[in-house]
Amino acid sequence: MGRMRLGRRLIRSQIITESQLENALHIQEATGKKIGEIIVEEKYATEKQVVQALAKQFKFRYIDLTKIDIDKEMIEFFPKSIVAERWILPLEKSESSITIIVADPLDSATFTNLEFLFGCKIEIILTHWQALTESIKKYYQLEPKDKDDMWIVMSL
Repeated sequence: MGRMRLGRRLIRSQIITESQLENALHIQEATGKKIGEIIVEEKYATEKQVVQALAKQFKFRYIDLTKIDIDKEMIEFFPKSIVAERWILPLEKSESSITIIVADPLDSATFTNLEFLFGCKIEIILTHWQALTESIKKYYQLEPKDKDDMWIVMSL
């Protein structure tokens, strides 16, 4: 069996109903919006629930950023310019890898570029946009990026 689509995963997890998915698909057909965005806008699920489902879909770990603190040394190590441009957050590093927190699991170009830049493997952890934005503001004093960028992944 192939990868389960987001809407089906949310139904299977009993987060939304079949009729809610059908309604969201009708809205998507009429508006062209992403399915995850519609599900959140219609209040069928929270952004956190949708992102947790995406994490399962793409086999990434999920982290609740409201429950952790990021080490000051990691913040000083990871360039603010990369955080601002790619809206990602570093979590930890080892000799062979750097773990970053993202809201977009499909930004493979960024992950590849970071592997080249740092010369090590990049591990991905997924979180929801709001928590990522609040943490970036807290640690890097940056203002939020356009949230529409995040909804690109919600159509899968």
